[in-house]
Amino acid sequence: MILQTMCVGLLLVSKIVYATHKDFTDTSIQSHFATKTTYAHRISIENSLPWIQANIPTHLRPVLIDATLRHGTRFPSVKLMKIFKVAGVKYQEIIEKSIDLKLSNSARNSILRWKNQFEEHSNYLLSSLGWNEQITLGFKYFLMMPELWHKVLAKHGSQNQRDLMIMTSSKVRVLATAKAFLNAIRLANNNGTSNSNHQSIQYKEEKVLPENNQKDEHDSIRYANISVRIEDGLLRFFDQCQKYVHTVNKNETAEHEFQSYFKSKQMNEVLDDISGIEDRKELYHIYQLCAFEMAIYGNSVWCQLFNNKDIPVLEYASDLKHYYKTGHGYAVNVEQSCILLQNITDRIAQRVPGKMQATLRFGHAETLIPLVSLLEFYQEDRHLKAHNFDAHKNRTFRTGKISPFSGNLAIVLYESVQDKNLFISFTLNENIIRPFGLDCYFCDFNKDSVVYKKLHEKLEDCHKVCDLEHERYMKSYIKEEL
Repeated sequence: MILQTMCVGLLLVSKIVYATHKDFTDTSIQSHFATKTTYAHRISIENSLPWIQANIPTHLRPVLIDATLRHGTRFPSVKLMKIFKVAGVKYQEIIEKSIDLKLSNSARNSILRWKNQFEEHSNYLLSSLGWNEQITLGFKYFLMMPELWHKVLAKHGSQNQRDLMIMTSSKVRVLATAKAFLNAIRLANNNGTSNSNHQSIQYKEEKVLPENNQKDEHDSIRYANISVRIEDGLLRFFDQCQKYVHTVNKNETAEHEFQSYFKSKQMNEVLDDISGIEDRKELYHIYQLCAFEMAIYGNSVWCQLFNNKDIPVLEYASDLKHYYKTGHGYAVNVEQSCILLQNITDRIAQRVPGKMQATLRFGHAETLIPLVSLLEFYQEDRHLKAHNFDAHKNRTFRTGKISPFSGNLAIVLYESVQDKNLFISFTLNENIIRPFGLDCYFCDFNKDSVVYKKLHEKLEDCHKVCDLEHERYMKSYIKEEL
């Protein structure tokens, strides 16, 4: 009965989340915004099982969950807001002066009426959609293992950090994400599924800065009466790893493929399709404006400039950038996340037999993509390059699949009720995926198992990864192209 009531509550929250989010006339466009794809329009994951109760073997019960979550849908940066305004006004001036553009009257008029809606005080803040994404996600996580959450939250107002540990980066959007998710978990745990309770956790545009939160005796902040630790060293490892900072993040040559792609045949064809825009970077900014407006406001006049052939070309540009910034393009991108994997394996090792345990970490796309890549998911046989778009139309590395807004990776440990043996699963965006090329969704987990050994292999030489003198810093994980 309780589970039925909570399912009704989840449906009510889902209606709250999407009731004001209008669909574009061609909804397929909304799955092609790479890391700016909203969670509702995330790309489906092939060869996976939906993370629902019906797909969990009846003899397995969850005893541990360790999840890493990206923040929800956010507003753009002030820098991008200013770029959007300049690009939008410039194009308005162009179409006002020209009658030869390939635009319908309705498209022309709607663009001329456009006004920039982004306000600078919303710089990087979590949006109402992002807040509600996390409320819904929190309810879903609870419903997948209510007994576990009941036990780790058993003492109202207190928390055993061995049984429950919550970590977040210090960024405002991430703190707000954690707050929304934890409020949903707490509400579900208290069986509060009425509309009035939903209203109590609805979005408010507030800056939940660390210094504005009351600290407890462990120098942690508290949301929904749950202790939350700020751990930038773990969740923003990309700021701390000097090898990555100097050889990739601050190295202009690391973006060579991304920059070269703007001169590609495919980008030239998109320019030919869109009258009045001659600057390729400007074209990309209009695509980003389309993505952010669709995400935040549910519609965008700019999206009508692109057809179904153009959008994948522009999506590839975003994926190309992330491939060489956070993905398999350079080994250090991926290897630097070993510090996070070390923390995950340490937490798993700390589990006390007979007890249940939960760990939640809230971070960024730059947190999640390297971790998923380190676990060997979505590797390509050949590098993504500026010149090989056609060869990668069906690529597995798509950031709208790996890390859309509110993207999440949950590692769940199950215990067999028959013989107490342990099994492990990897769930990406609520889809159970098979790890390390194995033919199992729920894999044996003990010191002699393949998964256990593979996870610990990833930790070898972790202390050397960020050493600038280490000779492997630009080694690629994948085979060189022939």
